[in-house]
Amino acid sequence: MANKQKKLALLGPPGTFSSIAADKLGRMYRRKYLFSFQSLFQHIQKGIHGLLPYRNAVLGKIAKTEKFLKKFPTLILRRIRIPIKLVMAGHHSAKLRNVRRIFVMPVVKAQCRKFLKKYFPKASFIKNFDSSGYAFKKIVQLKGVLAHTSAAIG
Repeated sequence: MANKQKKLALLGPPGTFSSIAADKLGRMYRRKYLFSFQSLFQHIQKGIHGLLPYRNAVLGKIAKTEKFLKKFPTLILRRIRIPIKLVMAGHHSAKLRNVRRIFVMPVVKAQCRKFLKKYFPKASFIKNFDSSGYAFKKIVQLKGVLAHTSAAIG
């Protein structure tokens, strides 16, 4: 009998911190990358295993995960710790001094608040991302002036 892989729902795309954490599980799961916490929580409610970001060393528990776990008691099978190193990136022609718009998850923005206040005090922040991978994906899609004056952190 063939060994059928179970599905693992996680925030994507591949290469995100959730993806790195999933690497520690080996090949026992077939990954289903999702765009939002809401979608991830819906998959877990349907009985699919999920990989949830739970704690941040700087800010503590992740509020969206904590709220979900209180509302829907869930069995935690394993905890995985991974080191987090953040980067800022933009279009290849963008110059740091011209960045006016930064795509960033709220939790990442909070982690980088001193850096952002010091180097980008006048920047506007686009924070409607549940995954840093999607913030970077958005940067790649920008054209013209927006591409030259935007960056993402994750």
